[in-house]
Amino acid sequence: MKIQFKTSALEYYKQVLTKVSFCAKLFKKEYFKAKMRLNRREGKILDGWLFRNKRKQWVLKESGLLTQRKLESGI
Repeated sequence: MKIQFKTSALEYYKQVLTKVSFCAKLFKKEYFKAKMRLNRREGKILDGWLFRNKRKQWVLKESGLLTQRKLESGI
């Protein structure tokens, strides 16, 4: 019997990162947890979603995940 999940792992981590975006330290911890558990393709999709999201850019800067170089390159 195959288990059916309502959300994929990628969608789950997007929701988690959205919920913890108030705290840079917690955000960084959850971000690295997500990157370890997702496959390479999903990790790149997650990065693209985060770096394009204007609301998340302040927490990315606070946690040290978004540098000026990454911001200029438009990841």
